[in-house]
Amino acid sequence: MSPLDVLSKLHLDWGYILTQAGSFLILLFLMTKLLFRPIQKLLNERREQVRKAIEDAERQRQEMEKLRSEYEERLAHIEEEARQRLQEAMREAYTARDELLMRAREEAQRILERARQEIQYEREKMLIDLRDFIVEFAAVISEKAVRMTLDREAHRRLIAQIIDKELPRDGSEELAGRSN
Repeated sequence: MSPLDVLSKLHLDWGYILTQAGSFLILLFLMTKLLFRPIQKLLNERREQVRKAIEDAERQRQEMEKLRSEYEERLAHIEEEARQRLQEAMREAYTARDELLMRAREEAQRILERARQEIQYEREKMLIDLRDFIVEFAAVISEKAVRMTLDREAHRRLIAQIIDKELPRDGSEELAGRSN
């Protein structure tokens, strides 16, 4: 049996098959024009949008990475600047402290020197007062002892001259040495 014999035994309506095939081709043509191409166009547009979104995301990621890098550099720079300012402030504080200590020492030295001068002045004043007292005391004693006709003022001058020759004005050490 040949394939044509088999087809003839199937009792096929060739007109109907050709009509169906033509309808199918027309439907296929219309679907391609009206449905598949717009869907393909939509898919291509969507694919392009996804590609652009991925590119934009990558570009934004690179920009973010660049900004993060700049931020870290700026932060490191700010930290270094802050560290330098802190060190400078510490140096200035130490300098100011040293200067204040130096001024305080100088002021203490001036006060000490002033106190020494006042002590020396008081010592000299005391020695003068002591000399005057000794002169007065010696005048009273010598007047009583000698009972001379010298008046009291002449007698005081005489004793003062003797004491000035015998007693130094600058120290009590020699006075103490002579009395021993």
